[in-house]
Amino acid sequence: MLVFTSCSVVAERYHFADVEAYPLAYSKTLANGETEVQGLAIELFLLVMHRLGHTVKLELLPGKRVLLLAKRGMIDGIPFLYKTKQREEYLDYCETVLFHEKIHFYVTKDSDFQFDGNLKTLIQTPLAIILGDTYGEAFNTVRHQLTLIETQDVGAGFRMLINRRVEAVLSTPLRSHNELQRYQKQVRKYPRVVDELALYVAMSKKRNLMPLKKAFDDMFQQLKLSGEVQRVTQSWFERFRIE
Repeated sequence: MLVFTSCSVVAERYHFADVEAYPLAYSKTLANGETEVQGLAIELFLLVMHRLGHTVKLELLPGKRVLLLAKRGMIDGIPFLYKTKQREEYLDYCETVLFHEKIHFYVTKDSDFQFDGNLKTLIQTPLAIILGDTYGEAFNTVRHQLTLIETQDVGAGFRMLINRRVEAVLSTPLRSHNELQRYQKQVRKYPRVVDELALYVAMSKKRNLMPLKKAFDDMFQQLKLSGEVQRVTQSWFERFRIE
């Protein structure tokens, strides 16, 4: 899936790729039949890149392929990504945070599921996680002890939940919004937050893009001070009723 975006003043042309994760990034067919990549994270990313005068080509690909392309220097970077020590070996992360996501458990409405903040208490509890997603350092510390089932997406996890194959699904309010609407009579968000993670723009170290990284950070800060970043973020959060 490709989309080309441009600005009247073009400094450079860059190639970025990420996963399809509605509503952070998704493809939409326009009236003219062409396909465009849209979403909260994409809008924030392009807001900065356009102000810098750059042209950007975007692709939506499977997560493992995105990381491999970035690691090999076959793309310039990734518009939104959680930070891990392993990824920092081949990616330069921007200093500024695009936004934060809160991770929650999702359970059936009749469930007696309990979570006191200690993930070790759930070692015997079957949990669904989304293939390729990251859930924070606390989760990674005990991951090998947990009973985990990986699913392709949140919808598949919710179906496993309803069919009693797992007791809870890990996701975020934004990423689970559509499926939660679909299964609202059967599924609820467990109120306690598991973790809160930051999403960053990341650039391939093999592309030597430190000047772009610094320019992105500087422009993002300017747009935050002007209120434009908050305007974009708030419009999406209001649309999905996210606090």
